[in-house]
Amino acid sequence: MLNIFVGHRENYGSIPISLVEFRFRSGKDHRVSCFVQHNHETMEMLSVRKGVLRVVCNGEQLVLHPGDHVFFNPYDAHTGDIEPEDGDTHYICLMLESELCAISSGQTTLNRVLEEVRQGKVRFRTCYPAETEESAAITEAILALCSHYRYLLTRQDAAVECLLMSELFRLLAILQKDVSETPPELLCSRDLHFIRQISDYVKEHYAGAVDVDSLCVDLGYSERNFYRLFRQNFAMTFTEYLREYRIRCAAENYRGSDLSLSEISAAVGFTDYCYFSRTFKKYTGQSPCSYFRK
Repeated sequence: MLNIFVGHRENYGSIPISLVEFRFRSGKDHRVSCFVQHNHETMEMLSVRKGVLRVVCNGEQLVLHPGDHVFFNPYDAHTGDIEPEDGDTHYICLMLESELCAISSGQTTLNRVLEEVRQGKVRFRTCYPAETEESAAITEAILALCSHYRYLLTRQDAAVECLLMSELFRLLAILQKDVSETPPELLCSRDLHFIRQISDYVKEHYAGAVDVDSLCVDLGYSERNFYRLFRQNFAMTFTEYLREYRIRCAAENYRGSDLSLSEISAAVGFTDYCYFSRTFKKYTGQSPCSYFRK
């Protein structure tokens, strides 16, 4: 479970993309969570190399096998698990900022598509099964990206940076063939303006006291409307979202810090260290002492 709290931007090198391989052992008699439900503005693609990964994206259930790929558009709510019968699972996670792919000069078609993807007007296709022609090409591009990415983590090389960018645009060339308008039912079920508002508000205020009354006043919502929109767009309660965000910030920002555990707890908005400790272990599988003192 701990892997979900590793901030992908921490893995950026000279070019702002993240490519990380995840391996999970299946539980003998229980489901294993690879990542809890969350969403973000960054585009994400998972490529399954071994085992089974069970994904839910915006309520749609997908069972992924080796050679399958899944793409999460900005602010897609997604979660991933493996069942006891699935065996060990290995997948590659690509995180990509859409701004990286925009061409700075001119109003290109690619720029327009990426902007409409950010706005939620259009979407890249979600699932690419192994038996499709596109899947083989995607696998080839991702494996080449992994090779260049690993090389650039250890040294700077203009030629390899060019190779990485060429593979990135090769991947986009495959994906853009399946861009389509966002289905009306998905547009009705998600409010990207609301999602961005809440995400930005929590990012700015999570370290202090956050209460729904003040949030609603600041953002101009009635409490009833806020709770309705939040459940509709985040598929969890605001308390759950804020708690997970605070734990993620603690894990990402303070590992290796000189702060005491109680100071870390306070720095991410918890007023009770014992509650922080229980919550941290619930979401990461490790106690704060074990995680932060490694």
